[in-house]
Amino acid sequence: MVTDLSVALSNAFSSLKPGEERSRVLVDAVFDAFDRGGAGVLSAWIVMSHKQSHLEPVQEAVLQLAHGVRARLERDFPDRPHYVPASLLMLTLCAFADALIGRELTDVLHVDRDATRRLAVQLLPRLLEIVV
Repeated sequence: MVTDLSVALSNAFSSLKPGEERSRVLVDAVFDAFDRGGAGVLSAWIVMSHKQSHLEPVQEAVLQLAHGVRARLERDFPDRPHYVPASLLMLTLCAFADALIGRELTDVLHVDRDATRRLAVQLLPRLLEIVV
């Protein structure tokens, strides 16, 4: 699962395109890895069983994604500051929570299953440009 997460994040980053589509590709890759790929449940199990050292590969995958996103943004927008760690924190927490309880919350709130992803797509570009 951890290898799948790392590959999914790398593939998503390498296929990024300009504009909102770029955010959607990245959001979908992270959400899919945590949901369909099982990284959310695996991460929850690791934390709940107090085996945090097993999270190192997940942490490394997220860190590599952060480095790649920062390098791409610095290349594409050299005159603007970028807040990649805080932005990826938000994205990863949303994906993690969505994988664990998103289906139940969207049912209770009567919103479609894609609502959290759409919100993350809208927020991500803005978060990359503000200080958190």
